[in-house]
Parts: sequence; structure tokens; C-alpha cells
Amino acid sequence: MPINLETICQKVCELSKTTGAFILAERSKFSTTQIEIKGKKMILFPMSIKLRKS
Repeated sequence: MPINLETICQKVCELSKTTGAFILAERSKFSTTQIEIKGKKMILFPMSIKLRKS
């Protein structure tokens, strides 16, 4: 199976844009008031990520 670098680059660009949009959307929902400190080395962040089936 030959490696098609152009196709790989296109897929990476698509994935990067999708990932960036997700991070931007999650960033707007996040607040520092949601952070819970349980101990010196244990910080918990509530997760609102829903796993999607592809």
C-alpha cells in the first residue's frame, strides 16, 4: 500500500480544524470556579465531554 502524503496532509488539516473548534467550544464553557482541589497533588476538573460514535 503506497503512502500518499497529500492525502495524509489533508486528513491532518481536517482533524486539526475539528479539534481546534472543539477546544474553542469547551474553553468558552470552562470556569475556574469548577476546579475542585482535593489535596496538594490532586486537582479535579468536572468533565462534560460526551463520547461520540464515529
